[in-house]
Amino acid sequence: MTKRKRAVFKSHIGKERTFLNPRTGKRGVYSVVKDEVYFPALGKPDQVGSWGRYRFGAWLEENRAARGTHLISFPYWRNGRFAGQWSLRAEPEVVRALFRVVQRRGWLQKP
Repeated sequence: MTKRKRAVFKSHIGKERTFLNPRTGKRGVYSVVKDEVYFPALGKPDQVGSWGRYRFGAWLEENRAARGTHLISFPYWRNGRFAGQWSLRAEPEVVRALFRVVQRRGWLQKP
């Protein structure tokens, strides 16, 4: 049996995000990734959990239909494959407001 080579995790900047329009049932380009951050950082090994290896991200995306309007989404990968997206996909002001409350309540100081 040959050992499978581990894929190199690549940048997603410039990638177009395609979503299904619930009204029409058709897929279309909704946004493009403008910036990204990851935990663990690119070049570092994935985080190991009880269900496998994980990598978490945050993408700043620009809305295609309304240029200049941005969203922040939080995708994640398990065992080198895209596993989904956290349910929060919101404008930066929403993320800032939530982050301030989380920080004020001390959530970021917990292990």
